[in-house]
Amino acid sequence: MAEEEQQQQQQQQENLSTEQLRWIGGSTFVDKFEDIYDLDKLINHGEFADVYKCRLKNRQTMRAVKCIPKRGNRKTPLKNASHVTQLDHPNLVVLREIVETPSQIYIVQDYIDGPNLFQKIGQTEVYTEHDISKYCLQILKGLEYMHEHQVYHGKLHGENIVIRNVENESKLCLVDYAYSNLCTRDAITLLVNASPSFCAPELLRGDPFSASSDMWQLGILVYFCLTASYPFHGTQKKIFQKILNGNIEYNSSEWEHISANGKSFVSKLLKVNVPERLTVKQAFSHPWIREKVYRAETLSEAQAKIAAAHPIIVETEPNPADTQTEEDDLDKNED
Repeated sequence: MAEEEQQQQQQQQENLSTEQLRWIGGSTFVDKFEDIYDLDKLINHGEFADVYKCRLKNRQTMRAVKCIPKRGNRKTPLKNASHVTQLDHPNLVVLREIVETPSQIYIVQDYIDGPNLFQKIGQTEVYTEHDISKYCLQILKGLEYMHEHQVYHGKLHGENIVIRNVENESKLCLVDYAYSNLCTRDAITLLVNASPSFCAPELLRGDPFSASSDMWQLGILVYFCLTASYPFHGTQKKIFQKILNGNIEYNSSEWEHISANGKSFVSKLLKVNVPERLTVKQAFSHPWIREKVYRAETLSEAQAKIAAAHPIIVETEPNPADTQTEEDDLDKNED
């Protein structure tokens, strides 16, 4: 039955014109992604999309591509990709191109061979509030640029912040910011359900992604980086209720080693009422960012938990000697 439905869907697609099959204005439409790119190793397998390394045909520069299946038929006006593909900032990974096929959307961006934020925390020799404040400043710079161009991240998780080394200095870069600006309301609902704690209260009330919802997510991210835990626990329904009620506690043992300025910064980001929540510009002026007023105590317990949950997996290439041995074995088998 499933095979018949797949054949029917394929037949319906063949009967549609390219413009009817196109979901994103300004995208490159091809029959197969492999007509213009060579797919390489799988980087990440997700519930809603997969990420691969890739290269343009006859080119050596490595890119990363997020492969998103089209579910159903497009029922909303075309999303325009031009405002997203034109972004260029030191704290953003450059989005190179959006490619469409009849059944998939491919978001092609620069590939950075570096750890994500959580992995970087695990590598840090001595982990303190200073490190988080320093990282947060770079995140704010990227968000400021995006918000000035009416682009919102929508998935500000530690895994979507990667570290690039530039002249022996760590530069934080935001990745995966295109998806929330191009996806439908149904896809937004999927994102919300996948990471309930990151869901800003206004999203639960039916509002779209905004600069304010990015700031809520930054608050959740900083909360986690400081304590290795999230502020809301329980079933998804209970988490959503706590978010809407603003039930956040800062009196647990996890906060004993956090400065008053650190608590203030997080609490002002996690305001239920949008007008009370810090904007990017207000966040730059907060003492925890501007004056760097924080405790020098190490956050070793939080660091250990984050490192354990987000290990670095080192890619290994075949040893030439091993490769030769395998070839010899094949020759022997053929004999």
